[in-house]
Amino acid sequence: MASYASEVKKELTSLEVHPEHAKAELAAFLRMNGVLNLHDHQFSLDITTENPAIARRIFKLIKVAYGIE
Repeated sequence: MASYASEVKKELTSLEVHPEHAKAELAAFLRMNGVLNLHDHQFSLDITTENPAIARRIFKLIKVAYGIE
């Protein structure tokens, strides 16, 4: 039996991505799972998740929020 948290994540990742909400949702993921790094005067952003559905959702949010095809 899956945990309650797993069930909620599964349900949330199946929802349609709305362009007007994509940046806000992405910001929430970044706040919870993101790390901003500075190395050799270059910024990088690392987002860590063990859930493949969450990783796909984050990728889709980036594509929608920033118009990447």
